[in-house]
Amino acid sequence: MLPNLPNSLKKADMDNELWIILLPIILLPVFFTMGWFAARVDMKTVLKQAKSIPSGFYKSLDALVDRNSGRAARELAEVVDGRPQSYDLNLTLGKLYRQRGENDKAINIHRTMLDSPDTVGEKRARVLFELAQNYQSAGLVDRAEQIFLGLQDGEMAREARQHLLNIYQQDRDWEKAVETAQLLSHDEQTYQFEIAQFYCELAQAALFKSNFDAARFNVGKALEANKNAPAPT
Repeated sequence: MLPNLPNSLKKADMDNELWIILLPIILLPVFFTMGWFAARVDMKTVLKQAKSIPSGFYKSLDALVDRNSGRAARELAEVVDGRPQSYDLNLTLGKLYRQRGENDKAINIHRTMLDSPDTVGEKRARVLFELAQNYQSAGLVDRAEQIFLGLQDGEMAREARQHLLNIYQQDRDWEKAVETAQLLSHDEQTYQFEIAQFYCELAQAALFKSNFDAARFNVGKALEANKNAPAPT
């Protein structure tokens, strides 16, 4: 969620996110098709192949330059209509709809992708991850949580756990927050400060219930987690 910033700054942040989402799908096919990665470039071939790139790519990119995400979505949707089986295009269009708050459209696109026999393995995991974010954005947190939990054993596990941690903090489910933060902690990135805070929340909840043993236990765990936290650099 964006902090309380001026509308112009919020809009700029959303535009930046849309650039990050759309640039790979727009530019990579251009670079690849035009042969920029080839050792030798035949300019006649390049120009011929460039004509085969859907004009919607350029229109969508132009719309983003003009900070018009609505037109960008419409132009990209037209490209998708012409290439309905394109995995990358559909995935990106769903993301764009979510960024615009059009969660129903995002959900429909990504659910339809799951019905394709070609959406398997890592591709399926990626679509599920995006669908879970759609549900989370739409306020359907239970559905999002179930999908994120189902992604625990695959390549999307870490990203899914980060979203789960956010959900558990919002729900004030501190026990699950501790468990998830512990799974996320590793040598390069530790969540010990967060874990200490979660235990403090558990201790406070125990005090409200006059459960002094539980409060004492959680305070001890908080001190232990804080002790193990890396020193600030």
